[in-house]
Amino acid sequence: PGTGGDPVPGAGGIVAATGGSGGTGGDGPVVHPTCPGDAANAYQGTARAIPGTIEAEDFDPEGYSDTTPGNEDGAYRTDVDVDIKALGDGYAISWFVSGEWLEFTVDVATEGDYEVTARAGAVEAGRTLELSSCEDALGTIAVPRIDDWGQVKTPEPVIVHLKPGGQVFRVTVGALHYGDLDSLTFE
Repeated sequence: PGTGGDPVPGAGGIVAATGGSGGTGGDGPVVHPTCPGDAANAYQGTARAIPGTIEAEDFDPEGYSDTTPGNEDGAYRTDVDVDIKALGDGYAISWFVSGEWLEFTVDVATEGDYEVTARAGAVEAGRTLELSSCEDALGTIAVPRIDDWGQVKTPEPVIVHLKPGGQVFRVTVGALHYGDLDSLTFE
């Protein structure tokens, strides 16, 4: 469930591929048929503001692809096929594996270059997160190496150029498995 295949180009955005359940569809909803994004499709109906911090666990209700059924850690949003665990006073995406992704409907205040930092971690080196918006590749974040699961660190920022207004921002796990993602901050 939740894997449905690779996204396929739609009318200016990404359309869910066929098959599966969860965030990628079959006969279910379109992830986002056009860009800009629609705040009605955002988690709790509110686009996340940029600049600002986006909590990873607040991904769009239909904006995800996960390779395993259910929320394996059972925290926060137990109705989705994304693994979410408790972390400190909040939550984090856990056991993120290669090719899985999350989408966030965002509202960018002004066009420009933004520093993006992630609170993330992996016990193995070489993990990455690929950033994109409305089919445009934006950059890659190197996930910091940690000593033990349940820890996160903030690596060096990545500079991305964002257009103004509503859009769908995607985080995709790079080629290597297993990392945790707590949040993304845009400054």
